[in-house]
Amino acid sequence: LPQAHLVPQTLEREAYARLWNQATALGITPFTCFLAALALYFWRTSGREELVIGVPCLNRSGRRFEHTPGMFVGLLALRLRITPGMSAVQLLEQTSRQMQTALRHARYPLSELGHQLQLMRQGRDSVMDVLLSFERQDYRVQFGAADFVDSRQFFAGKARYPLAVTVCEFDKNADLELVL
Repeated sequence: LPQAHLVPQTLEREAYARLWNQATALGITPFTCFLAALALYFWRTSGREELVIGVPCLNRSGRRFEHTPGMFVGLLALRLRITPGMSAVQLLEQTSRQMQTALRHARYPLSELGHQLQLMRQGRDSVMDVLLSFERQDYRVQFGAADFVDSRQFFAGKARYPLAVTVCEFDKNADLELVL
């Protein structure tokens, strides 16, 4: 895997609070807003009307997985289409519907999807064009009597995808960090 280049950006808490309020008023999540914004950005810069965004999910659907120990995290391939003349509200509603639909199929392995689509024969090694992750740790981390100083995301430094965007909310009173 090639070496990754990290570019951190700050999203001010005040701007995020406005986004949160607008999303809530529309009945969607801030994550849906980030998804739609990412799709819109690529539509405007590349002219591509269709984009596949990878989204990590917990993969713990159903009662039998709620209390089962283990790591079930998987990636959803979320296909978003933008058409000229589409309003922001239409894009957000479509993105929300697509996310809900994708979550119903979270247990389907991404590797199987790649195999079924015969991506390797098309010269592609991934179903996704970009990866978007939203990481919230709005809880206090305790390690015995040690004082909590800061929470950080660790990264191995290798690029698994051409572009991965991670929105990090590690302190409910601090600014968010966007890591590209």
